[in-house]
Amino acid sequence: MGYSSFHIVWLIGNLLRERYELEGFLFPSDRASAIAEQIDEWFSPLYTVAVTSIRNTLRQARDSHNFTGNHKEFFRSAASYRLMESNLQGAFRMARDFGDPFANLPP
Repeated sequence: MGYSSFHIVWLIGNLLRERYELEGFLFPSDRASAIAEQIDEWFSPLYTVAVTSIRNTLRQARDSHNFTGNHKEFFRSAASYRLMESNLQGAFRMARDFGDPFANLPP
């Protein structure tokens, strides 16, 4: 998962934007401060959702033979990005079966 670090952050950011119904990429400063101050409380479940999304995308690419074994190229592919975003929603729904991944986020 060495090439996936930035993608994990990107996917967690997508989850946070969705949770707070934000448009665009910047969080209001007061909201960003509250989220950052409580990172230890909410990070782990969202990290797990993001990693699950990436793993599912990689598995699908391998199963469809669209993966050459080159992780660098895989993470540069627009098709991979779209599939990761789609899989993010599925991973989030699956995580909700075990509890709310957003439970510890500040209001």
